[in-house]
Amino acid sequence: MQTLVISDKFKGSMTSAEAGNAIKQGILGVRPDTKVIALPIADGGEGTVESLVAGCGGDFHEIEVTGPLGRPTLARFGTLDNGSGIVETAAAIGLDLVPTDRRQPLTAMSHGAGQLIHACLDKGCRKIFVGLGGSATVDLGIGMTSALGGRFLDAQGRRIPEIGRELYRLAHIDLSRLDPRLSHKKNVTIIGLYDVTHTLLSGVLTFAPQKGANENDLKLLRRNTIHAATIIRDFYPDVEMIVGGGAAGGLGAGLVSFLNGSLVPGAKTIFDLINLREQIRHADLIITGEGSIDMTSVSGKAISGLMDLVREQPRSIPIIGFAGSFQPDAVQTLGLDAAYAIAPPSMSITDAKDRGAELLQAAVSNLFTIQYPFRGKR
Repeated sequence: MQTLVISDKFKGSMTSAEAGNAIKQGILGVRPDTKVIALPIADGGEGTVESLVAGCGGDFHEIEVTGPLGRPTLARFGTLDNGSGIVETAAAIGLDLVPTDRRQPLTAMSHGAGQLIHACLDKGCRKIFVGLGGSATVDLGIGMTSALGGRFLDAQGRRIPEIGRELYRLAHIDLSRLDPRLSHKKNVTIIGLYDVTHTLLSGVLTFAPQKGANENDLKLLRRNTIHAATIIRDFYPDVEMIVGGGAAGGLGAGLVSFLNGSLVPGAKTIFDLINLREQIRHADLIITGEGSIDMTSVSGKAISGLMDLVREQPRSIPIIGFAGSFQPDAVQTLGLDAAYAIAPPSMSITDAKDRGAELLQAAVSNLFTIQYPFRGKR
C-alpha cells in the first residue's frame, strides 16, 4: 500500500514539513512495510517556499530585510531549477514576526516583501511567485513597492510613511523610478498566490482584527483604503474588484496595480507546479492535516484544493484528516472519510501547540494500529 502524506502547517506548532514527518513516523512506527511519501504543501501562506523548492527542485537563500516593525530580520526565499523565484510575504512581514502585544496593522510595513522580490531579480529570475498569506500589514503594498523604487507622495509632493495609517495623505503615485527590470520590455512576470479570495476593502476589514486592529482602527483603515483606492485607480481602474486583492492587507491589489502582476489561487497553483495530481493517482491512501479543520478550510485553503484533486480520480481513495480541532460540518463538506483531533479536549491550546509533533505522531500510530487497511466512502 502506498500512503501519500499531504499535510498543511499546524499554525503556531508545526510547519507543513514537520507535520508531514510526524505523520510519516507515526505510520512507519507501527506499519514499517508501508510505502510513505510525504510532501510539504501550502496555499500561498507560510510554507510556500519550502513546498515549491521541495516539490520542484531548487535552492533556499536568506537575506536581511526590513521586518513589519521596521527592524532588520532574516528572511528566506527560493529559486527553482527552472529559473523561477519564490517569495513568501510571511517570511519578511509575517504576523508571527510580531509579538502579540505589539501587533498593529496601522503601523506595520511591507517593505521587506519588496526586498525579497528585488533579491529574486538579482538572481536573474524572470518569473517570481509571491505567496500572499500570513502578513502583519495593511498598507496596500506601498511599502513593498517603495522597496522597488516606487514613490508615494502627499499633496505637497513629499513621501508619505509606508504604513496604512498614512494612506489618507496619499495624493500621487510615482512609478517612474521603479526597478527597470520590472518594465514590460524585460518580460519579468510577477504572480501573486492568494489564500483568500477577498477583494480589497473586504480583505482589509475581515483580517485586520486578526492583526491587532480594534474598532477605531477599522474605521481608519476603511477610510484610508477607500481614499487610497481612488488614487490607485489611475494605474488600475478596477483595483477594488480584484479577486484576492485583499490578501496580505491589500498587498495583492498593490502587486497587480503597481508591479503589473497577476493573482492566482495559491493552493491550486502550487499543486500544479509540484505535480500533485500525478502523486495522488498512484496513492492507495491519503493522510492530510492542518491546525484547524473548520469552514474556512472549505474555500481556497490547501485542504479544499487537495479534495478537489482527489475527487477527479476515477477510483475511490480514502482520505483521512488530523487536526488540532475540527468542525464536523467542515469535515462533511470537504468530503473527508474521517477526521481526528490530535489533542484531548482537556489539554490547553498552549500545551497542544508545544507538543504538536508528539501528539500528531501518537494519534496516527494509534489509528494505524487499530484500523488498517482503510476503505473510502466514495
